[in-house]
Amino acid sequence: MHFDVKGALILFLALAFSSVSAQDLIPISDEGTVESTNCDNPIFLTDSNADDGNYLPGETYEITTCINTLVGDSVQITIIPQINLNDTLNLWDVDGNSTLFIYAGIGTDGELLGAFNSITDPNGVFLTTIVPCVTFVWESGENSSGAGFLAQINCIQELQPFNVQVL
Repeated sequence: MHFDVKGALILFLALAFSSVSAQDLIPISDEGTVESTNCDNPIFLTDSNADDGNYLPGETYEITTCINTLVGDSVQITIIPQINLNDTLNLWDVDGNSTLFIYAGIGTDGELLGAFNSITDPNGVFLTTIVPCVTFVWESGENSSGAGFLAQINCIQELQPFNVQVL
């Protein structure tokens, strides 16, 4: 029996994303800072959805997300391609002329964690950082348009330490 870890991870993430309702989605075009005050409430960030769910050419937006109860935890960012389990909430359709930049910290002065689109990263984006705030910068190309992206930003709590005794 062969166990496909990557397939199991994608299935788990698809099911996790499927519980998101449209009212929980924060468009990157809102800009500013979005905060979550505990690890049980992930932040769901999407593209501008300006054109009936698609992003438009020539967009530039910046938004910072913060998880404020982060003490010894890590921030995880997950963006997965559309999967047949849910046609609307798993989304990674960003053409090669558009880019989603992700920075550690508030603003663009922090470490660039990556510059992503569906061509350079067809399997999606999976990042982990130890800073509580992450900044997203979205730039769509002059002739670009597409379904866009849906990012889940949440914290990963440290595992409870335990001691093992062998007698």
